[in-house]
Amino acid sequence: MPLHQHANLGHVQYYLKGQMKVTLDGEEFTLTQGNFLYVPKNVPHAYENVGEEEAQFICIIPPVKDMNTEILSEKE
Repeated sequence: MPLHQHANLGHVQYYLKGQMKVTLDGEEFTLTQGNFLYVPKNVPHAYENVGEEEAQFICIIPPVKDMNTEILSEKE
């Protein structure tokens, strides 16, 4: 998923399987099964599957009227 941010919400992710490279506010992390990630509102973030298997995660998003997602880069 390309670099983007959400003006109106932060969210939490729990990684179920696979290996994801996550860029969060300019820093890169590799997340795997059992990891949690908190993404604050207005923080640029992107995802890339860097493993050999499908990556899966649960994204917990609070109820908001408008996610207001802004794509910052088309590069994935």
